Amino acid sequence: MTAEATARAVLRWAIRAEGPIPSGDLTAPGDLATPTEQTRRGLAVLAAACAARLGAGSPPFGDDTPADTGGVLLAAALGARAEAATRLAGLAEPPPITGQAGWSAALARHAVTERALVQAAPLAESFLAVSPLSRVLHRPTREALAAQSHETEMALAGQLLDRPGGERVLRHTWAAPSSDPDALRWRGLVLDRLVTNRTGWLLDLYVLARLRHGSAWDRRNRTAIREASRMRARPPDALAVLGFWVPLARLDCDQPDLLRSRPLLDGHRPVLDAILRLGLLPRG
Repeated sequence: MTAEATARAVLRWAIRAEGPIPSGDLTAPGDLATPTEQTRRGLAVLAAACAARLGAGSPPFGDDTPADTGGVLLAAALGARAEAATRLAGLAEPPPITGQAGWSAALARHAVTERALVQAAPLAESFLAVSPLSRVLHRPTREALAAQSHETEMALAGQLLDRPGGERVLRHTWAAPSSDPDALRWRGLVLDRLVTNRTGWLLDLYVLARLRHGSAWDRRNRTAIREASRMRARPPDALAVLGFWVPLARLDCDQPDLLRSRPLLDGHRPVLDAILRLGLLPRG
């Protein structure tokens, strides 16, 4: 099985991600640089399915330029899942995103990367490193987060919000709970930057969290509040959950009328009160 055949099998699987990831090898890896029309079509079908699921529109985020072959390289790496897979993923240099251009390629890579994040955790960091949209929707690499070196992703999040469909995609993605504490920390960091200049959008995100995922968030929040309240050294994972709500708690203190204008937000009152009680709201 050639590397390109491995990539095609993974691209077909990734549309629904049912069953195990197809496995293959990386014979004739040079073919991945100039994939056949059949392989390019497979990437385009997967990207279109991902765009429809996310609500990115057609063309995605208003970018009608064709995607590069980075998604094909990532698909082959995902199917190989060997030591060589990480090196192969690293060859898919991040696509430049300038204004309108680059979003189509970024979405195609995300379509593969989002599957790796769930079903091939050992490859997650190498895939994130070359998938800029994934580093916004999910999180930057753990190395970048630890070094607080994520201004590129911060800027890209702002650009995404200005693209057609971008506000909708980010709102729907971030309104859902995440099992990755680092992803929640990332959301909290970005949302805290957006409190003043994207206030309406931010409130809509938290309303959607209530409407679509209220019960799931309530369970996560109760556990986090309990753990943060009873332990002198507050668990980082609990703080990550609570940190997602800090921007809303800040607005609740500074502009309470805004929250009262959206009655559904009152469903988040227990976690907002807990943030104040635990002293988690930064001063200033």
